[in-house]
Amino acid sequence: MNQLMIHVERIVRPVRARQSRKLRMRRELLGHLQAAMEEERGKGADEVAAFEQAKQRLGDPAELTRELQRAVPWFEWLLLARTPDKWNGWEKRAGKWFGIYDPGTIGNWLILYGSGAIAVLIICIVSPRVPPQVRTAVFVDELNHPVHTKVILAVVWTMQWLWLYIGMRFLSAAAVPIGRFRPWRAIRIGILMLATQAFLMILIITQIVRRSPTLPEMAQSLGVALLLLGAGILVGRGVAKLRRPYDEWLALDVKA
Repeated sequence: MNQLMIHVERIVRPVRARQSRKLRMRRELLGHLQAAMEEERGKGADEVAAFEQAKQRLGDPAELTRELQRAVPWFEWLLLARTPDKWNGWEKRAGKWFGIYDPGTIGNWLILYGSGAIAVLIICIVSPRVPPQVRTAVFVDELNHPVHTKVILAVVWTMQWLWLYIGMRFLSAAAVPIGRFRPWRAIRIGILMLATQAFLMILIITQIVRRSPTLPEMAQSLGVALLLLGAGILVGRGVAKLRRPYDEWLALDVKA
């Protein structure tokens, strides 16, 4: 069975299509290959000979890959096109930090950037409103204490991106396959994310809004974050369950 699956995977893996569509392709080709092999064995061929005959009856792998690709809608293969290395050099390095080692597709990066924009929007929504007089004070500080003001704004900006980075680590930990999922790892990253957000909120309120944070403000901010973390865990575990039939195929070594 493993040999049959590897042969099918060599045909299907290069196809640019949704994984659900590729799973249907794999199962259909595997069914044809198994039927052909059983028929050859019924004619008296041994297992090795039956496998070779079944592969020949299935067709040329390269041509089958091209046929399968032609059956994929154009917008689907466009979103799943691999982005050129010269475009995504730093994204590939960042992907390794998140535990993503495969080359990114256009669709992957659209989702990633869209998620980042949503996360920044959430920060803006739960952050305390800055009254006009505070903005004026910040502008005055920029004139009177330019170095101090620039440092504060740089630290706030850096903390926002650190929060996003930790959030990506959390989502990655939440969606780990069932056999390798460690709840405490996701919980530890979630706690770190909450601590980072709390520090960011205190920094914004004390250094920009110019007052001490109130308990309702902190509770609102951390409460929204807890809801998002809970939703992230649920979605991540759902993804882990859905990916079980795909991991069986994607774990195959087709290079040999």
